[in-house]
Amino acid sequence: MIKVFHIPFRNNAHVLAGLKEVLNDEEIKRADRFIFKQDQSQFIYFRAVLRGVLGEQLSCHPKDIYFKYSSKGKPFLDPFYHTENLFFNLSHTKMFALIAVSDISRVGIDVEYSRPVPHLDRIMKTTLSLCEQSYVQSLPKDERSRAFLRYWTKKEALLKAIGKGLECNQMDYTFGDCRKEANSAICHGSAKWIVQNILGSKICAKNNKFSSYLVNELCRLNCLQSVSTKTKVEHVNNQMQRYIAAIAYEGTPLHIRHIYIS
Repeated sequence: MIKVFHIPFRNNAHVLAGLKEVLNDEEIKRADRFIFKQDQSQFIYFRAVLRGVLGEQLSCHPKDIYFKYSSKGKPFLDPFYHTENLFFNLSHTKMFALIAVSDISRVGIDVEYSRPVPHLDRIMKTTLSLCEQSYVQSLPKDERSRAFLRYWTKKEALLKAIGKGLECNQMDYTFGDCRKEANSAICHGSAKWIVQNILGSKICAKNNKFSSYLVNELCRLNCLQSVSTKTKVEHVNNQMQRYIAAIAYEGTPLHIRHIYIS
């Protein structure tokens, strides 16, 4: 099973001060290098929540998570400290993030805010295959940006899952009708990858436990609340219509459990 955590950003100075304590020295230095305060705050927030998610899965304190990085900058658990097979990926955009966690296969995730894409025709020529471009151009103008972002998030999720950067040619990976195909199977080397858009997927109505440190800190500051009523779940599912997201993982189709953190 794959878990996908939905995380809206909460810009609260007291919360951020508490969460910053979870980060290590390298992460704090990285946060301090951001030019804009908003970017710095989101990095601290989402990185701390990532540590909380992984800490819960590994039954350890969030501060006791140790990362290493691939040549492309993708973080993974340092095998010197963590012997468990746990794969994860984070993506964020415009005050919102998704974290995918799997103990079965490598995973990649990408999320984009649904918006009109400027210079769409020019961008498509360098990112979409000819058949994908033809499909997008066949749609009414007000639907083209959304269709493009469905393709974009699929390709980004796949590249993140296999550990490749943006230097890869996205046109090498072609998907069919992005409205009709829930899952797409792509072969890369000897591995088979499942790639799917997860926009609008129904979330569970019960929040997972986090590591006790993060739960206590966020609850104390009135930042973390369990989703427990039908009204809240409907609100979250409606909110997700603002975003387009995709996930990629290795193997055969798996059950994806969605968990919302409010």
